[in-house]
Amino acid sequence: MWIWLAVLLFTPYEPEESSRECLSRFTSESLHNSDSSCVQERDWPELLAVLGGSVPFAVVGAILYTNGAVSHRMAEHLAEVTRLNEARS
Repeated sequence: MWIWLAVLLFTPYEPEESSRECLSRFTSESLHNSDSSCVQERDWPELLAVLGGSVPFAVVGAILYTNGAVSHRMAEHLAEVTRLNEARS
């Protein structure tokens, strides 16, 4: 989703209702000109929706990574405690 956002922000595009090519949204000089067909074609709320769509994936990825890291550490700790208990016996 981040790659798609970068494509939408940094590549030039052509609006559907006109045949002229528009600059990318990141470098556009008509950024605040609301009557431009370029601005209407790729408006900021749509671009931010793409970015917002990546949030659930990031949260799930962070949870899965944390779960795996804690499980790995706990397994190492359990193995060390078991080894020490066997050495004492």
